[in-house]
Amino acid sequence: MALLDVNDLALRRGERLVVDGVSLALERGAALVLRGPNGAGKTTILRALAGFIRPAAGAIMWDGRRIEADADAHRARLGFLGHAHGIKPALSLRENLAFAAACADGASAPLDAAIARWGLARAADLPARA
Repeated sequence: MALLDVNDLALRRGERLVVDGVSLALERGAALVLRGPNGAGKTTILRALAGFIRPAAGAIMWDGRRIEADADAHRARLGFLGHAHGIKPALSLRENLAFAAACADGASAPLDAAIARWGLARAADLPARA
């Protein structure tokens, strides 16, 4: 069974149908590349896969479950970074990560381990714009 299974997906932006008839299946560990001109619906598809918007038609299944059945639980298991990132340039890397962790689950995460794992310890306390 595919981890992500999308069948005959249709999505609207307001009254306008922007995506129609999209189907795909991704196994665990696979990658997806969406290509197309501006306005083709790439970001709209990603927002639907993340559970931020409901399909006008079709089904999005994650690990055998329809994501719209419990979109909050689905969103809690993933991260989504769209075009406009949430990085605050005046805050340090550590402060930005702490803020994002608090927004995600209301608790602080083991930030130092993550910072070290990504090799960012030297920049952890510099402003993000640096």
